[in-house]
Amino acid sequence: MAAADIDLTNTWPTHYFELGDKFVILADVSSAPIDLSAPENRFDVETARMQIVGKPHSHSDQGSFRKLFKGEISLEVFVRWKRGQVRFMYLGAPSIIDAKDNLEVGQAATAIMLEVSFFGGSEAQADGGPDGVQEKRASTATEEGRLITVLVNRYERDPALRSACLELFGPN
Repeated sequence: MAAADIDLTNTWPTHYFELGDKFVILADVSSAPIDLSAPENRFDVETARMQIVGKPHSHSDQGSFRKLFKGEISLEVFVRWKRGQVRFMYLGAPSIIDAKDNLEVGQAATAIMLEVSFFGGSEAQADGGPDGVQEKRASTATEEGRLITVLVNRYERDPALRSACLELFGPN
């Protein structure tokens, strides 16, 4: 399945497909603590972990999931914080911590649920907003001058197009 074949108007909050050597997940997600009893996609800002619920009838014995667990393909996760938003934000290539089959997701339907970690340690934290993801904290203790690395979206502008626009419309 190619990315162009994904119908993002579907009511199910998780879409995924293989693209070359990648297993790409597109997920509607809430910023809430992970709750393994709740069958929904959640990103826990305190632990930089995410639970991802598969489509109904998904399970670990399906081809793409088998390849993922064997390391034949790598996981890439994109999220949108509000259903209906057009753009997804790239969160990264997390490590799989756990996978559970048979999560009840509806009437007579079960699904796989993955628990993944983006930043590797329990001291890692992330900003749950769509404008940026904090990658690492040097320490969880309060210390003056600690290093915090942040990943932020930046949009490159074409200087020639900017100049042409200023010529046509002026600086204001």
